[in-house]
Amino acid sequence: MEKYSGLEKKTQVLTAFAGGLMACAVGSSVALPSSIIPQVIEEGMVPDFATGSWIATSYLYAGIPASLLGGILNDFAGRRLTALFCCLPLLVGNIMMALSPNMVWLLTGRVITSISVWLCYPSANVLISECVHPSVRGYLGVFPSIFLAAGMFQSYLLGYLVHWRTMCWVLCSQPVLMCLVIACIKESPYWLVQKGKQEDARAALQWYRGEHFDITEEL
Repeated sequence: MEKYSGLEKKTQVLTAFAGGLMACAVGSSVALPSSIIPQVIEEGMVPDFATGSWIATSYLYAGIPASLLGGILNDFAGRRLTALFCCLPLLVGNIMMALSPNMVWLLTGRVITSISVWLCYPSANVLISECVHPSVRGYLGVFPSIFLAAGMFQSYLLGYLVHWRTMCWVLCSQPVLMCLVIACIKESPYWLVQKGKQEDARAALQWYRGEHFDITEEL
C-alpha cells in the first residue's frame, strides 16, 4: 500500500463520476417512455398505444448507429471531447420534448437525445479504464452500472410524481452537470499517447495520479 501512498483519490473518483453521469443519461432516456406514453395518450397528443410506442422504438433505432459512430468518434476526437460535444444536443433534445406541441416534435427531441447519449456512452467505461489507477479501478469501474440503474429509477420516480413535461425539464440538469464535471477532468493519457502527444499524456497522467505520485512505471 506504501507504493500507492501518493495516489490522488479525488481525481479518480471525479473521472468515475463523469463516466457514471454518461450512463445515468442513458438510463433516464431508456426508462422515459414508460412514463411519457400513457400521459400523451391520455392528453390526446397521440391517438393510441401503437402510435405512442414510436417514442420507445425511435430511441432504439437511432441508438444503434449512434453507438457505432460514438466508438469511431471516441477514437478520432478523444473520450473527453466526444462526451463534451454530446452535452449540448442532449440538452436541446430534452428541451424540445418538454416544449413539444405535437408528436413530430416529441419524436424529433427523442431521436436527438438518443443520438446524444449513445454517442457519448462508449466514452464512459473507456475513460474509467484508461484513466483510473488499477488499484482503485475495481470499485470505481462499477460507477457506470450503478448510475445506469439510478438514471432509470430517476425517470420512473419522476414519471410517478410529476407531469411528463416537468420530467423532461428536470432531465435537462443531466447534460449541464455532465458538462461541468467532464470539463474538470483531463483527456485520456492513453488516447494522447496514441495520437503522439507524449508530453500532454504525461501531464494528464500526472494530474490523474497526483503531483506526488511516481508515474514512471505507467509510462
